[in-house]
Amino acid sequence: MFNLNLLGQASGAAAMAVAASLLLLRAGALRLLQPAPRHDEVDQTVFLLDGARLLDACYRGRQFLSAAPRHGMTECGWLLTHLERMFPGLGAELAALGPGQSLERQGEDGMLMLAERHTSTTRIILMAQNGDMDRLTRQAEREELCHLRAAALAAPAPTWYETEDGAVIWANRAYLELAGRERPVWPFPRLFEPGGSGRIQCGTEWYDVHAEADDGGRHCFALPAGPAVRAEAQLRDFRQTLSRTFADLPIGLAVFDNKRKLQMFNPALLELTRLASGFLSDQPSLFAMLDAMRDARTIPEPRDYRSWRRNMLALEEAAARGDYEETWMLPGGRTHRVIGRPHSSGGLALMFEDISSEMTRLRNHRAEMELGQAVLDGIDDAVAVFSASGALLLSNTPYAALWGHDPLAVLDDRTLEELLPGWRARTVSDPFWDAVVAGATAPRQADLRLTDGRPLRASLQPLPGGSVMIRFQLRPAAKVALAAG
Repeated sequence: MFNLNLLGQASGAAAMAVAASLLLLRAGALRLLQPAPRHDEVDQTVFLLDGARLLDACYRGRQFLSAAPRHGMTECGWLLTHLERMFPGLGAELAALGPGQSLERQGEDGMLMLAERHTSTTRIILMAQNGDMDRLTRQAEREELCHLRAAALAAPAPTWYETEDGAVIWANRAYLELAGRERPVWPFPRLFEPGGSGRIQCGTEWYDVHAEADDGGRHCFALPAGPAVRAEAQLRDFRQTLSRTFADLPIGLAVFDNKRKLQMFNPALLELTRLASGFLSDQPSLFAMLDAMRDARTIPEPRDYRSWRRNMLALEEAAARGDYEETWMLPGGRTHRVIGRPHSSGGLALMFEDISSEMTRLRNHRAEMELGQAVLDGIDDAVAVFSASGALLLSNTPYAALWGHDPLAVLDDRTLEELLPGWRARTVSDPFWDAVVAGATAPRQADLRLTDGRPLRASLQPLPGGSVMIRFQLRPAAKVALAAG
């Protein structure tokens, strides 16, 4: 069993010990802030520092620091900077001060500074020999006022102060130069409308005017905006030029910025995507536009939304690289070619082209080619058609059976010049081949004999455009012998 009375007595004793320790520490700190005994006859301000950290200050020191214009600096940083101006070289001397050492400096204005280094702290005492300690604060304020006045006068932007009724009662050098004055002349000329703000033109130049009101009037600042105005005008002219250029373009154009917001589009995009002009004018995002196209059925119908989303992410990435080009087969039989290219400053441009008629012609051409091939394959004679450059354009099944060369099976692109040696090798020598090599311009026909003894009739027929058709016909007797064998 614990004795609760003893426990309570022990806790009370511990609390009293902690309180006593805190009182002793506070007393020690207060002693460090007490004025130096040998300077009791003068007015003093005391600061206690720990390196670059202010630990404490006397009442007058706190007042001095609270009134100081520190501009974002710490209290200790501003204090040391101000003391360095009052006592040049003080910073290096304080850094070299060892424990137990002291330093005394006399300022030109009668201010006396005493620094005492203790174990880890430094006590700085400022003393005014004439008893006017408030002069320290007034000096700091005067220095700040001088800096502010010099900065305002030298500011490159026109700056002025106007009363509530619009009278200009102060202006800096940039304002006077804009007014064509070398020095202030009362009354100050008025260059801008009283109380005006925003983008304002003064003469031939533009300025962004800002006004900050106070109890007596307004502080006004005019920032040059000429480059921005000219850049905006050039951009506006450029966009108008692009709009006029692409207005009659049958290809739909959509230009997005680096945040994937639609910045420009042409009329063809409205027709190809079936989206409303109001929707596009609201600058939708890339995915918002693609979602709307999906609802309008002007985008390939996916199996599910998740796969569609993956496809659209791949579209954005490929377009940003500059290698996106696909053919979209749309519901209803329409076909679009979509090309994505990177735009300036990380932007993206998408181009939509309706190639439905082109695809129809391609399908019709393919059907015609298949029909022509079927007709050729139905002919008993071996037929080969060559272009003007000698490339093999067409051949039929009997040709492949006769010469053992099927272009569709081996996917080669041998020319007439490359095929002639094989034909010569399998036939008895005949002048007909020399005429083929020479490029005969008139029809020719010759009865040849294969090396296996079969008779073969060969004919050459020039075609329009420089093409040529060569036809090989096995004689009937050879066919009978071939069937009997």
